[in-house]
Amino acid sequence: MLAYVDESGCTGMKLGKGSSELFVVTAVLFEDRTVASECHEHIQRLRKKLQIPTEFKFNKCSHDTRLRFLEEIARFDFAYAGIVFDKRRLECPGVSISKPFLRDPVFSLFARLAPRMVDATITIDRTGSSDFRKTLAKELKDEINRRFARSVIKKVKDEQSHKHNLLQLADMVCGAVNRSHCQQRKNADDYRKIIMNRELGIDLCP
Repeated sequence: MLAYVDESGCTGMKLGKGSSELFVVTAVLFEDRTVASECHEHIQRLRKKLQIPTEFKFNKCSHDTRLRFLEEIARFDFAYAGIVFDKRRLECPGVSISKPFLRDPVFSLFARLAPRMVDATITIDRTGSSDFRKTLAKELKDEINRRFARSVIKKVKDEQSHKHNLLQLADMVCGAVNRSHCQQRKNADDYRKIIMNRELGIDLCP
C-alpha cells in the first residue's frame, strides 16, 4: 500500500491579511504498486505532452490543464480522502492552527483509511509546513499501529514534489477539494466532480 499526502492553504489565521480561509489535507492511496507505477509514468508522459516545465501544481496550472490532468488520471485505480479546516468557523481568529490542533483530525483521517492499509508507506510533500510534517512523521505511525494493533503504517517519509509524480497527483487532488469549498471562485465544482468516483470521504472541521 502506498499513500501520498499533500496540503493546500496555510495554517495561519490572519484572514483577510494573507492567510488562506481553508487548510486542506488529502491522502491519495494506491493498493497496487503496479498501478501506482503506471500512473507515475502516465503523468510523466502527460507533462511532456502538455509542455509543463517542472511539475503539475494546482495553483499554477490553467483551468484547461487541471481538467486534462484530472480526466487523464481518473482512469487509474486509486482512492482519496481528506479533511477541510474552515478557519472562518473557528472561534479564536488570532491563533495559528498548531500541531496539537492538527493532530486529532489528521489521525482521524488515517484511522478512517486504516482498514484499507497494510504496511503502508506514506510519502509527504517536503515543501509543506514543517509542523504538519513533524506531526505525521513522529507520531502517526506509532499511534495508528497501536490503535489497530497491527502494522497499518510501515514508514513515513518526505520527498520533493517536483521529483515525484504521485505527490503531484496528491497536489492536484488536494487543490480540487480545496476549490470545491470556495463556491465564490470560478469553476469551483468542475475539478472535484471528475474524480468523485475515487473519493472515500471529505470531513469538514470544525
